Amino acid sequence: TDNTQVAISVKASDFLTADMNPLVSAVNGATALASLNNGTGVPNGTFTITDRAGTTSANIDTTAMTDVQDVVAAINGAGTNITATVSTDGTALVLTDSTVSPIGKLTVTDGGAGTAAALGIDGSRSVSAFTGDDLDPNLSLTTRLADLYGGAGLTLNDINLANGSNTATATFGAEATVGDVITTINNAATAGGLNMTAAIDADGRKLAVTSGAAG
Repeated sequence: TDNTQVAISVKASDFLTADMNPLVSAVNGATALASLNNGTGVPNGTFTITDRAGTTSANIDTTAMTDVQDVVAAINGAGTNITATVSTDGTALVLTDSTVSPIGKLTVTDGGAGTAAALGIDGSRSVSAFTGDDLDPNLSLTTRLADLYGGAGLTLNDINLANGSNTATATFGAEATVGDVITTINNAATAGGLNMTAAIDADGRKLAVTSGAAG
């Protein structure tokens, strides 16, 4: 039957059947802004940050940003006492204010598009550090395998593929991202003459392999 999911004959195939629960990463390119908030992403827009010494940054504009690392770098280079990192549990942004003698609040002011709110950091707080809201990222092609399953990572085993009488084996080696895994599976399927394709599932939480009519 066309466009049906096919069984994968390998015990360690959880990445085709279960939520892969990726962490947020500040590694360059690893966590796409479009993947955050269960795939609804972050709207392009601006926000400012004000440290507890009263210094306010210029507008931080996310229009040309593509990943979490871009946002972290922009906040850290904004000329305030505020430093951005990713929380140790890999779920959110953390803002830390190094002001020695605070006179005000640590404040993030959205420019109107909801950008700061989507990043989980909008608001004003009388603290020197706070953890933002859970950013709940979906998978993207750049998601690192090391960030899957809440940071437990993924060890890949070879996968046997079958469609009708055609079979192939996807043999893994130096794959580092979800996109790498998809490419390896699809290359193996193509080389074996299988009419099947691996991709991120429509819910954005796992991978799926679909097949067309067997050759």
